[in-house]
Amino acid sequence: MEKTLIFFVENTFFTAFLCGIIFCIIAVIFLKNPPKEINYLYGYRTQSSMKNQEVWHFSQRFSSQKMLESGVGIIILSFLPIFFN
Repeated sequence: MEKTLIFFVENTFFTAFLCGIIFCIIAVIFLKNPPKEINYLYGYRTQSSMKNQEVWHFSQRFSSQKMLESGVGIIILSFLPIFFN
């Protein structure tokens, strides 16, 4: 078990792996509990996403999905050093 853990830490971009996990966790939280109303504190906030409530809901859902995709992509990329030694 210890050799496997050492191999994993040495042969992956461990920081990238952790960032990917964090991205995925936050994306799932935002998919399950998106900000209900337009606010200036959290969520995907741009001038265009804050125009009206319908655009706000769409942008929150869309950005959460893209964040989840990015997190999975980062996790996959973190395993590249295993194959290119």
